[in-house]
Amino acid sequence: MWKTRLVGQQGEAVDQPTRRGRPFDPDLDARVYEHALQVYARSGWGGFSIDAVAAEAKVGKAAIYRRWSSKADILVDALMWLPAQTGASRLPSRNIWEDFELLVRSLIRTFGGPHGFAILRAQVEALVFRDLLGTAMDRRRRQWIDAGRDVIFAAIKRGELPEKTSTSLLMDAAHGIVISRIISTPQDRLRAWFDDPGTFPRQVTQLVLTGAHARPEPDDSSR
Repeated sequence: MWKTRLVGQQGEAVDQPTRRGRPFDPDLDARVYEHALQVYARSGWGGFSIDAVAAEAKVGKAAIYRRWSSKADILVDALMWLPAQTGASRLPSRNIWEDFELLVRSLIRTFGGPHGFAILRAQVEALVFRDLLGTAMDRRRRQWIDAGRDVIFAAIKRGELPEKTSTSLLMDAAHGIVISRIISTPQDRLRAWFDDPGTFPRQVTQLVLTGAHARPEPDDSSR
């Protein structure tokens, strides 16, 4: 199996497996991935099909079959194509309280974005279809943990967190709380919450960092 450098949504290069005989067309691939994720978000794996993706993307099935041999290949490649679920642009900053809140806000933006429901659905269905979705979702979890690694390490170096603080434990805690809130929020209020989560990111930050025995938040923290 060969590899090619695929350009992701945010312009970053992403290593992707390339099947023999599959010509690389980044414009067509990106269009198929976009619409494949939309189909999957609506219908899940049970309702996911090459026919549905072709119709949604307005791409001939022959063009799809020249690139992917199955619907599983399309979905896994689409999930791998998504950028890491981070959007914080200034990390690390002055203190762990600001940094961690930015990470929580970036996670909310990811789930509130155009492919947020596809990611949520894949995380659940990966428990059932582990052989299909496990690798892609494990990669996303590693990306999320890696997003916080520099933040946590910098905080440990500054003495804001205990030396043996687990990055994965803190990031998983925030991730789980955010997903729980999304699932429990009524559908008719969810879009408004994504657009303005209010004090929720700060509450998550306080809960997680207090549990991690972080040094108290400085009084001059700008919020």
